[in-house]
Amino acid sequence: YKSIASPFLDIYIIIMFRSAARLLTCRLPLASRRTLVTSRARLLSITLTQSSEWALNRTLTYVTARHMSSVEAASHIAPLPSGLKTAVSENGLDVRIYYLECLAQTTYLITHEGNAMIVDPRRDVDAFIEDIKTLKCSLKGVLETHFHADFVSGHCELMQRTGAPIYFGPGSAGRAKFTHHELKDGEIIDLSSQYAFHVLHTPGHTPESVVYLLIDKTKGNKPLKAFTGDTLFIGSCGRPDLVGSIGYAAEEMAKLMFYTLKTKICTLPDDVQVRSYGT
Repeated sequence: YKSIASPFLDIYIIIMFRSAARLLTCRLPLASRRTLVTSRARLLSITLTQSSEWALNRTLTYVTARHMSSVEAASHIAPLPSGLKTAVSENGLDVRIYYLECLAQTTYLITHEGNAMIVDPRRDVDAFIEDIKTLKCSLKGVLETHFHADFVSGHCELMQRTGAPIYFGPGSAGRAKFTHHELKDGEIIDLSSQYAFHVLHTPGHTPESVVYLLIDKTKGNKPLKAFTGDTLFIGSCGRPDLVGSIGYAAEEMAKLMFYTLKTKICTLPDDVQVRSYGT
């Protein structure tokens, strides 16, 4: 049980609850009650006088709140908090880090001179849009480090609500069914008159993975921060064996990851701040 990745387990549990709710709703009197097993083997009493959609929404809320106490989790129906973990401002450059506990997922909002870029946004984007307004900025781009398999991204909603373009790494055009800009290795994306993102193609975890290297254009494109997505973890790197379904063998991806680490990551200056998965 512990060895199963939590997000995938939660999705399975949600599907199981939905099916169970529909089955019970069809076969039992409306006033009947049944008990469903939660993601942590707790019991959650669900009144089946409501629709199966109500049961699913209740279960979704319970799963996302699973790190709370059992009493809080059973009654918590409020939207997810913004998840803002850290806000660092230096010489007008503002970096906000949002961490979603239940998915161990990190989003970065980088702003300067009234412009904003967001890296790997989660699905619920209201907090990001509100913070961008508070900072009196306009969103200039949605930067995705790779196609995410463990959470739903908010890039399409951000594009629809703000008009900001979506950026993905090399090779993304053949897979993405939405409008986006396919990046090239070495491409520069301007944030402001002083800062920009230098795109490093870093295949290994996925074929289109990229690292966004924040550079200072006034200092000879000096690299400052690296937003690595799933290319790097604390003390490790992204798994190379998860894209077999689209035709990439684990051995092939492992070789690419080795090349990426040797030629793109290890060659970064020692003073570059590395933002890896979960940091």
